Amino acid sequence: MRINILKTLTVFILFFYYNKKNVEISALSHASLAAGREGQIQALREI
Repeated sequence: MRINILKTLTVFILFFYYNKKNVEISALSHASLAAGREGQIQALREI
């Protein structure tokens, strides 16, 4: 029984940590996409 609880807890912690990392990565990619879009708009304005 105790081993089961530990396993579940470990999986939950790993899952939570993985989700947190994913959120950070997606936030970073969104930020870089937004920056890229702004750069394209500025380049078009300069032309």
